[in-house]
Order: sequence, then structure tokens, then C-alpha cells
Amino acid sequence: MVNVYFFGKKYSVPAELTIMTAMEYAGYTLKRGCGCRHGFCGACATIYRIKGENELKTCLACQTQVQEGMYVASIPFFPTDKRTYDINDLKPNQQVMMELYPEIYSCIGCNACTKACTQDLNVMQYIAYAQRGELEKCAEEERYDLVKDILIRYKDIKRIYAYQLETYWNNISSVEAYYRTNMDFLKRDVRSYFFKEGNSVFTKVDDLPPAKYNPGANISNSLIACGSIVNGTVENSVVFKKAYIGNNCVIKNSIIMNDVYIGDNAVIENCIVESRGTIEANACYKSEPGDIRIVVEKKDRFII
Repeated sequence: MVNVYFFGKKYSVPAELTIMTAMEYAGYTLKRGCGCRHGFCGACATIYRIKGENELKTCLACQTQVQEGMYVASIPFFPTDKRTYDINDLKPNQQVMMELYPEIYSCIGCNACTKACTQDLNVMQYIAYAQRGELEKCAEEERYDLVKDILIRYKDIKRIYAYQLETYWNNISSVEAYYRTNMDFLKRDVRSYFFKEGNSVFTKVDDLPPAKYNPGANISNSLIACGSIVNGTVENSVVFKKAYIGNNCVIKNSIIMNDVYIGDNAVIENCIVESRGTIEANACYKSEPGDIRIVVEKKDRFII
């Protein structure tokens, strides 16, 4: 146990707790400033001082372990200013960033944000790219690999525990891995493991009608989600909800995401079609196995 001081009051708490969990242990109910609890959002910004030391330190309460003689005070939360927009209507350029997030242009380049980030992100570089409208470079800075960017990076910093898994597992860290994982669900043993052997898959459920197969539909070894309408041929593919596949279409070895409209006589092979896409009639998108093509077509869709 260690002795800490929250807002001037002394508490004795377990030494392995973070500041946030120690406050809850002491009886505080956190209604604001607790955020994601994983060191990303920055809502739990805190200042503290160790008894006998003059230095005033800053930290995130969800990531910082309590110490003997720690005096803690929370920084007043920054008022939320939520921007509302339709991402499909935005253009990835500097003007959009200026309109939606003008505060990033107040950056003076002190690099304090990068030094303070508990996730070891190069925050100032993100901001610099965003200021110039170089959003693709922002995306390239992103970390998304569970093994490389989390387990290996934090193995000597965080308390990471292992659990031996002898069943299906995949690290979805790339487009290829995402495609491969979806294709794996076409295998009976993988589906059986996730849906029939006592496991639970939790997802958002829409109140949609079951998939409809019109005359001329030919389906083999595929998963077709609810709300979809199929008029053509679908082989070795995964079709998400509310997709429409027109007459005489041929879909092979592909992933068709939510609310995609595919016109008559279209051919799609070894592709991932982005959500809410509109594929024109007679279109052809093909790629070689192992070289998955991402199809993004946001054409206007007319419903009469």
C-alpha cells in the first residue's frame, strides 16, 4: 500500500493501481475525464507532485501508476466541440482541415504533445501533415499492427500477459490479412468454431429481411448477409448486408461490403468493393489471386 493525496485528502491504496483506478478504489465516482481508459483520448490529463520534490509533473491518470507521497489534481476538462460532417462528402485537402479543425494551426511546434503521448505516437508530425493537407502521409504514420505496434513496442513498458490459443486466430494488420480472414470464414470448420461451438460473436444487428435470391441467381460457397438481393452468380465470396447484385453478374473470390449496388453484367474477381459503392452495368474489375484490388466507386445512384 502507498499513501496518496487526492485533492488534498490522504488515502492508502494498493501500489499496483493507476491514478484513475486508485481514485475509484478511494471511493470517487468518475463521471468526466475518464474517457477511453487506454491512454488514447487524453481526457484524464492530470498534474501531480511527489512529496519532497518541487517539480510539477503531467500525466494521464489511466496510464500512470501511483507512488508514495503523490499529490494529485485533475486538469479542468476541455469543452467538447464536436464537428458534424458526412465523410463521403469531404475532399482530403488542406481547406477541409482548416474548416473543421482550425485549432491545429495554433501549434507552435514545441513537441510537448509527442513527449506526453503515452502511446509513443509522433503527434507533432501528424499535426504537421494535417496542416499541409497531406492526409495520406497521416495515414502512413498510423499504427495498426497488433504484434509489431503493440506487443513488441510495449513489451518492456506495459504489463503484457500471454494466453496460449490453440484455435483460430489471425492478426488483421493489412488489406491482405483482412481479405484472407474473410475468406477463412468460407471454411466450414472456422464457421463452426465461431458460431456453433459455444462461442459468441457480438455485432450490431439491423432489422433487415433475409437475403433474397431471384431467378437466375447461382450461389456457391459464399456468405450472403441479410438485406441483400442477388440476381447473378456469386462464388467463394462474402457479401455484406444490403448489397444488390444485378442480372448476369459474376462475383468470384471477392468481398462486397455494405450497401453496394452492382449493375447488370458486371464482373468482379479477387476484389474488395468499398461500402456504399455503385458499380455500373457491364463494368469489369479483375485482379490476380494474391494481389487483391480495392474498388472504390462512389457514383450517383438513381432509384425510380
